[in-house]
Parts: sequence; structure tokens; C-alpha cells
Amino acid sequence: MSFAIGWTMSEDEWELLQDRAREHAASSDYDRGLEALEELLLGTIRFLRDGKNIKPEPAPRPSVITPAQKVRWNDRPERTSLNVGFDVSLVDFAWQLTYILRDLGDEAADGTESMFNEADGGLTLGFKKTGDIIAIRSNKPEDRGWMISVPIDEFRLGARQFLTSLCGEMDRRAPDLFAWQTFRPLMPYLVAGSSQP
Repeated sequence: MSFAIGWTMSEDEWELLQDRAREHAASSDYDRGLEALEELLLGTIRFLRDGKNIKPEPAPRPSVITPAQKVRWNDRPERTSLNVGFDVSLVDFAWQLTYILRDLGDEAADGTESMFNEADGGLTLGFKKTGDIIAIRSNKPEDRGWMISVPIDEFRLGARQFLTSLCGEMDRRAPDLFAWQTFRPLMPYLVAGSSQP
């Protein structure tokens, strides 16, 4: 089985990216303020295994739940965002994914968790190393009680393939953006000839 992070985006988003590349130079206020992380390449990511959405599995629940922790658990995995995908800025997700890969590298201790925190504050995804597994969880109410488990080597490979694919397509459509501060963390994943899966 192979893990992948699939992504989709409308052609309008590519046009907006190209417009911003023409309007703003590297080191402009727009670039230095990292505004692109919120505004550009709005699309959908999905966690896939062998090309299909991964069905979430029950997450461990606390043995003791205090009144402050009491939440309603969703008992239908097909209704989770983990199952259908997340609408995000692909730039924001890719940018933070580079740091998640670093945090969950070979030296990461068991229990290490790295987070994707959406730039506009709406979505948080947790990536936690537990043995040879990465458990992925979301803060969305419909995802409470659910997670996706991925072997760590598959997670790393799938994350790198996502980054390489997105960066290749960005380079093809707006190569000048890689001079921007915003896109510097993505430079190691820029490989000529990459294309969207």
C-alpha cells in the first residue's frame, strides 16, 4: 500500500498566483508579510492510500473525561473531513509540511507531534509519531474521535511527493515566485518536470 497527499485546485487559483507574481516582486511587503500563505492556491488536500481516500479509524479516547473535555464523538467515519479532504491554501500547507517533515525526522522521539495550523486560524492537523506510525488528526468537530494511521516511511515519501508535485507545477506556471521569501522553504522540493498527480 502507498500513502499520498492528493491535491486539487481550480484554474482560477493558478491565474491569481500568476497575477500576484506580476504585481509583487521578491522582498515586497506582500512577500515579507507572508500574505501568500493565506491568499494563494486555495485548494483541497486528501489523504490517500492506493489512490483512494483513507478510511479513518477510531482514535484512543481518554480513560477519564472531565466535564471540560466532554464532547460529542462522531460515530460515522464517512462524515469526517479526514475521509473527504480539507480546503486549505496549498502554499500554507506545503510551507508547514516542510517543517512537519523536519520535526518528524529520523531523530524524532516517540510521541513527537508536529502541527499544521492554518494561517487563517481555522484548521489544525496534528501529525504524531507513535512507534513506526504517524497518526493524523484534525480539530474539526466532525473528526473528533477519529484519526488516520500511516507507516512513517510511507508518510515521509508521500509528503515529499506532494511537495515535489506542487512545486513543479508552481515552477512551470510562475517560476519567479521561487525568489520570494515566502517560497524559500519549498526550494529543496523544486524538481524540474514534476507534475500534479
